[in-house]
Amino acid sequence: MSTARGPGWRLWALITVVVLALGAAVVTLVARASADRPAASLATRFPARSVAFSPDGRTLIVGEGDGFDGQVSVWDVAGRRQLATLGKDATVYGVALSPDGRTVAAATNPTTGRDGRIARWDLATRQPVAALAATADILYAVAFSPDGRTLAVGGSDGTTLWELRTGRPGRLGPAGYDQTVAVAFSPDGRTLATGRTSGRTGDVQLWDVASRRPTRLAGDDRSAVPAVAFSPDGRTLATGTDNGGTVLYDAHTARPLATLTAGTAPVAALAYSPDGRTLATGSTDGSTRLWDVAARRAGTTWKQHPGVAAVAFSPDGRTVATGSTQDGVRLWTVPAG
Repeated sequence: MSTARGPGWRLWALITVVVLALGAAVVTLVARASADRPAASLATRFPARSVAFSPDGRTLIVGEGDGFDGQVSVWDVAGRRQLATLGKDATVYGVALSPDGRTVAAATNPTTGRDGRIARWDLATRQPVAALAATADILYAVAFSPDGRTLAVGGSDGTTLWELRTGRPGRLGPAGYDQTVAVAFSPDGRTLATGRTSGRTGDVQLWDVASRRPTRLAGDDRSAVPAVAFSPDGRTLATGTDNGGTVLYDAHTARPLATLTAGTAPVAALAYSPDGRTLATGSTDGSTRLWDVAARRAGTTWKQHPGVAAVAFSPDGRTVATGSTQDGVRLWTVPAG
């Protein structure tokens, strides 16, 4: 057997030595490079306006729409493939999945001139459940209460709470009281936060869910509020604003705690990680930032997704899904640590 070794062997040996000597640095560089690129891209038919993971993290629900047409699509996260389409011919600005993962709710806006309505489907069978009647010309946002019994809906004519067992709606405030573009329940389900806007101004109203009465007002009315999110422990309320800032409030007193600013583009989407240590913000300039909540400092920034309109963490906190008004959905791997 010949033991002769040519020039190729010497090159391989040199590469091996370099890798062994600089192994840690090489691994670090690779990790940083891959963190700048999405783990996957999901090609939706229409702009992705809203995203929601199933409780087990295996399925992603996407609300799509271009203002004239749209749909709700269901995706296999691991397989990166579309499983089903739920409903068509309506722009969908908001989607939500019930806490038990069984029911999809969507704020749909038909293209036929009819008022918006809340469409619902059984996720397992893909069959429609009784829709909820229109409460506004345009519906923007929808959220299930933590116990799954109530559905909050934000639209051009304010906010409505639907009792799902009876199918009865209850309006928060008088008709035309506000234009609600974002809704979020506190983790204990006792408080609802609504992001309100009127042109370039707006605020956040906190409501007592049981009495359906306003309790506290947050914001200075100097910027529209297109996104709201409670921290998992319920102590902090994060609000995205049109002036590029993300304002953190004490959820009990509505006292401002801090403002996270890394640009001037409107912050259109917010999501806390399951452990509450990280806040993801999506901006209309295409930036998605991961903020260290305790340090009030921006960490990883992804900039390859124009017009971010939606963000969501997977239940295990390892993946962030972003929806774009221009190029569908992307899945990003959250850096360790």
